[in-house]
Amino acid sequence: MSKFDEGRYRGKIVKWELSESKKKQTPQIAFTFAVIGYYTPSRELMALPGSDERTVFKFFTEKTIDYVLEDLRRLGWDGADPAELSPTHPNAFDFAGKECDLTCEYEEYEGKQRERWNMGLGGGGLELTPLDKKGVAALTARFGDKFKATSAKKTPSRPPAPQAAAPVAAEADETL
Repeated sequence: MSKFDEGRYRGKIVKWELSESKKKQTPQIAFTFAVIGYYTPSRELMALPGSDERTVFKFFTEKTIDYVLEDLRRLGWDGADPAELSPTHPNAFDFAGKECDLTCEYEEYEGKQRERWNMGLGGGGLELTPLDKKGVAALTARFGDKFKATSAKKTPSRPPAPQAAAPVAAEADETL
């Protein structure tokens, strides 16, 4: 079993099972993935042929049920009966071959450093609204000098823009 670095990976589900955790007997679904790739710091996916398998556990508790259901929906399951999550059920949903991003982190468990894997299905992140042109212009007006001062790129010098002549106020006729 090879050891993975902490980071982001791509996995393909090879098997899954409804079961319960050993210690607390909490219902769970366990997905076993073939780790098929990893993401570089520039977010490029690089293949990992012949890689090891890893398991992600999703526990069904009062606190996690909404998140677990959201993950299952993102993997394509649209059922209403939890029994259909078992691969032995006559109407079982087939998760085999489904791909998703994975994260690997390390944690201490029972006095040993262990890998902890999780699925990254795109949920839970903030929905951001892109800054429009007016917002970018305001940002530039406010902090443009700071951006320029710290930039490694030097913009070519431009001659100053011609200034429009200021209007001359008409003098009032004081002979009235």
